[in-house]
Amino acid sequence: MNNCIYSGHLGRDPEQRTTPSGHDVCNFSIAVKQQGDRPALWVEVAVWGKQGEHCAKYLTKGSLVTVVGETGIDTYQTQGGEFRAKLTLNAYRVEFGPRSESQGQKPQQEEQPRHSAGDAQSTVREMTRQQEKEDDLPF
Repeated sequence: MNNCIYSGHLGRDPEQRTTPSGHDVCNFSIAVKQQGDRPALWVEVAVWGKQGEHCAKYLTKGSLVTVVGETGIDTYQTQGGEFRAKLTLNAYRVEFGPRSESQGQKPQQEEQPRHSAGDAQSTVREMTRQQEKEDDLPF
């Protein structure tokens, strides 16, 4: 099973677009702090549908989020001919963290949803229980 949970701050404002097939997607990158002196891990996140619309509406550069989804690696070649890879996450769950006073506010008509750190912990516990149930399968 390919499930990963990352928590970090957005490195840029979200970008929302519609694919040629008519599906809405919101893309943003997050910086995940690592232990010690290691540099931040950057993850490119894609969020689809209504949840992606909410991300585009409420999140800004610097927002804290916890994302849950399937990871992948995209490879590409730079104009200079170098091959590179980036870590991607196709998110199926996004939880917004508390907003700091220094963050710019996007114009909004609705109250921004708030989630506590306990929500992320309960998500991890729930996913662990689901994984344990699936591990009991005979195949």
